[in-house]
Amino acid sequence: FTVTNETWETAKIQKKISLTFWIVYLAKESGKKYSQDNYIIIDYFLDQPTINVKQIFKKDWENIQDYIKKGWADKLSCSMGTYIEPKTKGANNQDLTNAPNGNGGIIKVRRRAFYYKKNYTNSEIVPNIDLNPIKDKIPYNK
Repeated sequence: FTVTNETWETAKIQKKISLTFWIVYLAKESGKKYSQDNYIIIDYFLDQPTINVKQIFKKDWENIQDYIKKGWADKLSCSMGTYIEPKTKGANNQDLTNAPNGNGGIIKVRRRAFYYKKNYTNSEIVPNIDLNPIKDKIPYNK
């Protein structure tokens, strides 16, 4: 219900993604995983999306909001969106929340949260990562 009562300008997600602090770390090397306290920080930076990127975020969010308003919250899928997607969250399939049914009533659906899609990270974030500290450890650079 929160998303249905928001506008893009007041949406919680819009405020969260207007400035993101990214930390890039090495979590495994040569197939061996590091424990979390031994991750190696490679790079970090602030991401402030361009106007064009913000328009894509807005379009994705409005499409997701429209699904919810129509009573289709149970049909939300991570295949939706160009840069942001609705993914299920919670411990299991029993973690439900109320959503509009499209006719003024309420239905129970799995909880969802917004996530960046790989399309966004691959096109807008990865190109900004300085991989120089680990270039010799990247298999495709050899």
